Amino acid sequence: MAESELEMIDIWSDIGSTAGEIYRGFVVSAGPVHLEDILRKVKKDEIMVKMALGWLAREGKIKITRDSRKVFQFQILA
Repeated sequence: MAESELEMIDIWSDIGSTAGEIYRGFVVSAGPVHLEDILRKVKKDEIMVKMALGWLAREGKIKITRDSRKVFQFQILA
């Protein structure tokens, strides 16, 4: 396997792991949370967290809305 293929596998693995961490960390959440809340809890860089949120959205595991200030908020779906 070429080095670039191994790097892609590592990236997908990191995204999946981060998605799992977000899902497990907020599954009992009473309501929507902002990106900043997720970043504080997960302690990963913003790009990785956004990719993981995209992963969860594609799987139908999160609901994405906007608050009154038009800021995105995320809610884990059981």
